[in-house]
Amino acid sequence: RDELTGQPNRRAVRAYAHAQVLQAQSLGVPLSLAIIDLDHFKAVNDSLGHTGGDQVLRAFATAATSVLRGQDRLGRWGGEEWLLVLPGTAVEELPAVFERLRTRFATASVEGLAGPHGCTFSMGAAQLGTRIAGLDALIAEADLQLYRAKHEGRNRLCTA
Repeated sequence: RDELTGQPNRRAVRAYAHAQVLQAQSLGVPLSLAIIDLDHFKAVNDSLGHTGGDQVLRAFATAATSVLRGQDRLGRWGGEEWLLVLPGTAVEELPAVFERLRTRFATASVEGLAGPHGCTFSMGAAQLGTRIAGLDALIAEADLQLYRAKHEGRNRLCTA
């Protein structure tokens, strides 16, 4: 577990993702994976301090897990990045997932802040398939899509 947020750490979420890739390939069911990055997080730390930034990370984790399904797994990938594993989810379903996450995070309260936090996130995602056939390829494609989302203005989802 990640000590700060209580979410699975990088090793644990990667192990879960690997198991889900094998299961999806075996059963022929969809599997999508997303990498999420909180936008302009350095500015959050600069304005709120690292304690405030930590509170924003906790608020994101709480908000996200409140709208995800039981089989979905959010894990801290590193810093302000998260890996989201979505078993049984096709790429066409991802805009609805993104909107649920975005709406819930926008209204999340952050301990120590009296008003809205104003933070957003970008999300890059991909679906397992013939072109993207394994976990490393899935992560690489989601990461590529995350960079595209940031390049296109942040606070958005880009998919393969």
